Order: sequence, then structure tokens, then C-alpha cells
Amino acid sequence: MHRHIPSLLLGGITLAACQRPCPAGSTLGPTGLCALPPTADTNAAPLDLTQRELDAALELRAQGIPDSPTNAFADNTDAIALGHWLFYDARLSRSGLFRCASCHDPHQDFQDGKRVSDDGESLVHRNTPTATNGPLYQWLYWGGRCDSLWCQAANPIENDLEMNSTRLEVAHVVHDDPSLADAYEALFEPLPDMSDPRFPATGRPDRKAPNTEDARNWATLSQSDQDSVSGVLANVAKALAAYERQLVRLEAPFDTWVDGLQDGDPDKLAALSPSAVRGFSLFVGDAGCVQCHGGPLFTYEEHINTGLGPRAWLLTEDTGRWDGLVELMYEDFSTFGPWSDDPTVGDALLAEVGTEPTPEQVGTFRTPSLRNVALSAPYMHGGHFETLEEVVQFYIFLDEEPLYGARDDRLQPLDLSPRDASDLVAFLESLTGAPPDESLFDPPESPWAD
Repeated sequence: MHRHIPSLLLGGITLAACQRPCPAGSTLGPTGLCALPPTADTNAAPLDLTQRELDAALELRAQGIPDSPTNAFADNTDAIALGHWLFYDARLSRSGLFRCASCHDPHQDFQDGKRVSDDGESLVHRNTPTATNGPLYQWLYWGGRCDSLWCQAANPIENDLEMNSTRLEVAHVVHDDPSLADAYEALFEPLPDMSDPRFPATGRPDRKAPNTEDARNWATLSQSDQDSVSGVLANVAKALAAYERQLVRLEAPFDTWVDGLQDGDPDKLAALSPSAVRGFSLFVGDAGCVQCHGGPLFTYEEHINTGLGPRAWLLTEDTGRWDGLVELMYEDFSTFGPWSDDPTVGDALLAEVGTEPTPEQVGTFRTPSLRNVALSAPYMHGGHFETLEEVVQFYIFLDEEPLYGARDDRLQPLDLSPRDASDLVAFLESLTGAPPDESLFDPPESPWAD
């Protein structure tokens, strides 16, 4: 459904990148952006670390996976097995052609490697985030329209641009497959009798298009039946989230190096190259990256306007967090909603972030984790850049103008050399953790735990 952006927002749109001359030492590249020349001498001796840098290293070291109190099945072995099955089950899409794994390819670090996703029923005008390390996030999606991993797992199933199914179809799929139904009921609760003709084949609530066949079908159900069917999708999402909680890549070379800083083990200290160590010093120092990419996840999960200009493959009417917070308020499967296993968690979150978007949030997008960032190209919410080198150069020059609003004040052009840029990339590459168990990368033989 086409959305119209209020006229007060459209006044701030600039549809072309800034054409200022490139700074000294750089040239205009084929993408129309300024770029530094290649560098050498990336293996010179690393800098000595200050106490401030040592403290910063400890603050960035990986920690464990947080609990998920709104999903009572988050760490249940049977839920993990069921979610593993469902992640690869194309019957969750209306056409029967798409699975969660279609856009979150296990063999591409659980993303699709494209600028924007076209692996669903239609084109999604945003880059597909990796599902790796999903359980570490508070906010999911680039605009933060979901506040938990299980909320995010439910959304693509009914999104008409992704799997384009409905909660009635999902309930029929689970009910009509004896093995799947048994696994579901052993874990959750009895399914509604989907063989009863009062349950249409398709149907979902749709506040934006209440006159579609799916919305009309949904309206024929009693409130009790609607709750039963919605509960099935909620449980399916919680099982999917339980599986996705296994898709964690932590304990990167950087973390080994931090351990070496603490215990003096020379083998651990050798986990980072001299170039990467220099890059770390820049990251927490002169480059200022840690202002937004701090903490063990290398993000504070803020929604920030980085000042990116337009791209031919992106929608111009994408307001990011402004729209995401509106969507969250209508979200059935939020942490404060009826299917949350601890709605007090969601209530506290709402008290913190508020329930109404502000003009300052227009054009802001979630700051992603930098852990495993070397595996998740293309980069930014719209796949703006193909390489980490391009990303670093963007932040050095900041030679674009944002579509909406103004760039965050913390972002200023940087006086960095080509070697500095190379060192930052080397540091970012050191954040790649060990992969999950290979058994998670392929469909299981059944929805049951071994």
C-alpha cells in the first residue's frame, strides 16, 4: 500500500548528493563519491595503548546471550528443533516458494548478499540484515518496528512483500501436517480444529487495507477464534526465535586479543595484526566510531541519521524510525502485546522510548552491530556500499546530503590518512566470530528434537 509522507517532511528532501569538490588527497570515484587512494605499510608496529584505550577494549569485549523473558520457549530444546524445521519450511509462504532461509541464507551468514531483497513475493526496498546475533538485539528491522526476536520472526510471514501468507494459512499448515501438529501440541497447546469450515483458508487483520479478501475472512471469525489462530502464529514465531538464538557468532579475534591484554598471553595478543590494533585505537579515539558503535555488540542500538543520499534502487519515501515506531504501536506480537510472556518488559520499554514518533526521528535508521560486519556486505539500510572500504571512506568525507532531516551532529568529516582507513578496515575484519554449529545450516529431518 502506498504511503504518503506529510508535506512538512517533504520540504527537507534533497534528491542529489552534494557536489562539493573532493578533499585534498582524494578523487571522485565511479560511484560519484570521494575516495582515498590505495595504501601500503599496514604492518608497521602498533601503537602503545593508553589506559583509556585499555578500558574501552574491555567494554567492547563480547558477552553472552541475554535472556528473552517475553518468550517462555526461547531456550527450550524442543522449541529450537521445531523452529529449525520451520525456518526451512516453504509452506509458511503463500506461494510455497519462499522460506525464512531464502533471504537469510545460512551459507551467506544468514543474509542474502544483495543491496535490497527480491527473494520474497515482491521487492523489499531495504537491505536484508543478517539473522546472525539476532538474539543480542533489542530492536529489529532498520526502523525498529519490532522489539524482540520473536516479533521479527512473525512479521515476514504476513508481510505482503516477503512471504505474503496469513495467520490462518499458517494455522492450517501446522494443523494439516500430523508430525508438525504433534510437535507443536507437545510443546505449546492444542491447536484449534482447522478442519472446521468456520475457519477460512486465508485471513489476517489488516488495518491499512480492511477490505481485502484476507481482512474480510478474518472479520468472519469470533474473537475467541481470532485469538486461537493468532496464538498459533505467536508460538510459531517463538519457536523460530528459539532456533535463531542459536545463530550466534561471538568470540572473535578481537575478543581473544582483549583477553591477552588482561592476562598478558602473547599468543592471544597475536590475534590482532598491528594494522588492526592501530585501527582499534582509531575506532575508540580519533575516528570516534565508538560513539555509536559501543558496548559488547558494537552498537548502542540508537536510530541515527547518517546523512546518506538517494540511490536509484531505493524508495525516497522511507522515513526509518519515524515509521517504525508507528508500526510498533500497532504490532500484535510486541513485547507489550497479548502474546508476550512478560508484558511488563514491553511496558517498561514503552515508558523509555515513548509511544509517538518525533520529527527528529524522521530519516533515522538502526545502528547495526559491527560484529561479523565483514560478512554482511552490501552495507547500510539500503545496501548503499559494496565494501567496508567504501563505508569507511563515506564516514571520512561525509560528502552526501540526507533525504530527510539533518545528519547526526556526532558525525563530522575525519582527518584520516589512507593508512588510517586501511587500519580501520583491518580492525573491523577482526570482529568476525566463530560460526554456529554446521548442523544448523541445513533443514532437519523432522520437527522433533533428537
